Amino acid sequence: MRYEILVDRTEKPAKCSILPLAYRADVRIVRFDRRRTLPTLTGSLLLHPDGMPLNEIAVTDAETTVLCAIDCNWRRLAPIIARLDAPQARHVRIPDGFRTAYPRRNKQDLDPASGLATVEALFVAAAFLGVWDETLLDEYPMRGEFLRINAAQFSDHGLHPGNRSGSRTKSRMQNVERAFRGWTRPGPVPPGALGNGPQPAEGETLDAISGHFRIFQLSAGHRFSTDDVLTAWYGTSWCPSASRVLDLGSGIGTVGMIAAWRLPGARVVAVEAQAESVALARRSADWNGLGQRYEVRRGDFRRTDVVRPQEDFDLILGSPPYFPRGSGIEGDHPQKIACRFEMRGDISDYCATAALHLAGGGIFACVFPVRPSQQHERLRKVAADAGLAIVRWRPVTLREGEPSLLGLFVMMRSSDLPTDAVATWEEPPLVIRRADGAVHAEYSAVKLSFGFPP
Repeated sequence: MRYEILVDRTEKPAKCSILPLAYRADVRIVRFDRRRTLPTLTGSLLLHPDGMPLNEIAVTDAETTVLCAIDCNWRRLAPIIARLDAPQARHVRIPDGFRTAYPRRNKQDLDPASGLATVEALFVAAAFLGVWDETLLDEYPMRGEFLRINAAQFSDHGLHPGNRSGSRTKSRMQNVERAFRGWTRPGPVPPGALGNGPQPAEGETLDAISGHFRIFQLSAGHRFSTDDVLTAWYGTSWCPSASRVLDLGSGIGTVGMIAAWRLPGARVVAVEAQAESVALARRSADWNGLGQRYEVRRGDFRRTDVVRPQEDFDLILGSPPYFPRGSGIEGDHPQKIACRFEMRGDISDYCATAALHLAGGGIFACVFPVRPSQQHERLRKVAADAGLAIVRWRPVTLREGEPSLLGLFVMMRSSDLPTDAVATWEEPPLVIRRADGAVHAEYSAVKLSFGFPP
């Protein structure tokens, strides 16, 4: 195993636990300036306080080749993570219970990786990944004390000198279903896939979305659709460095879950009014191991006590209902009705809320009908009224040769753009199915990009 550590130049060398390892051939340490371009990390795993616990995931042999960490004040970690090149390494963390031996003057100023000194965290993570290497601690003055106070924790997790199998998670890999009709699922293996997640109740299904992620749905209620997955794909494609994401009218959580899968360093806030959908989304977040970085709030996103005035987000996503109430057959289930018809606001409310909560230079991405043409004009008008400029959009054709019924839109606040404005760029249509009914080649490639089989 090799190690890559980015060290903030403002860290004092005398207090940095990792710099004494700079002489090792298997350790790459790069000191960085936060004001300049960050060095590239080549590893597949990055220690992060909001990552998935190492004792609850399965890892491949390829992922254990290089382990990465960032040595900095924990308050600076989020903006540093947001500036790392995409796609980012899989975020993992030290399981709870390990204690630091590093003497601290400010007990509230804990470092990342569960409050451990960086060298302590690196040693523990390596042990979980199958490498018990006490030489990592050779230059660490608190080595003996650290091993002593954590002896019980190491024992409880089956970690000890000579243990080359790592934590029990590696053996669980044999029970994880990776292949599906010749396609190999990409991405992290969540706790639910290892048997550590909630199970569907009567009247529910647990269905695959991105990679190994799954989502709880009602058998007779609203089911995720092409509209939802395309919204998540389009938004994350044009805002790949987002660290804070807001999913408006999130329903059962499809858009937010796919965004969380594609943006492993981002925190997601999902807002939904229906209690039944909120409960499903929260269980899906637990199954997928999203922990503290995925928050589901119940309420109407137009209320200031649900999305607070001071909150801002780099990326805001929305898959709004399309039709005024009473304009069609509403359906037989409350979930379905609210997803199709404007029960609690309409596209104007989505645009107005996005404009209020976008961070500087942030993006609002949504899906909306473009036929009949009045729907397209309606979107353009409410976007302009909210102070948003449509930077680009892409028509969506459900079957080759037919007119495009939907559009994917990326908007920014007009005040964040040059005064002479930016003309809207219309992309070529995204065709979902060919005329013969087969999946279109481009859409197959698009599906692969968000962890769906082609």
